[in-house]
Amino acid sequence: SSPSNPQEWVYVFPDSEDAVFEAFNSLNNPLNFIGHTHWPSILIQENERITLHSDHFIKISNGFSYLINVGSVGQPRDFDSRSCYCIYDSDEMDVRIIRVSYDFRITQKKIRDHQLPLFLAERLEKGR
Repeated sequence: SSPSNPQEWVYVFPDSEDAVFEAFNSLNNPLNFIGHTHWPSILIQENERITLHSDHFIKISNGFSYLINVGSVGQPRDFDSRSCYCIYDSDEMDVRIIRVSYDFRITQKKIRDHQLPLFLAERLEKGR
């Protein structure tokens, strides 16, 4: 779900300007975590300016708002087949998005063995 409409599955992709602005305008806290797109990203708002942070690590600073998409342990959509997760360290006040390689062929076999849609198996390799 998105901050602007938590009851519905609204995608907030980092390259979707309207969805990003709408999400930031709906935030009640400076640090926010979202998912659903399977596309890890760190977006930062300072005043009216929103930027996509290019690194997968950031120190949290006062005076900014953050919208962090935690990525996906499975079924990636960002052209990276590795598993992805996010760690927030409240003592150090930092966020780290971490990628981990895994043998997706095992998961592909399980998908095929259970006769699930083939595109679910294929996208694991492509990361899309």
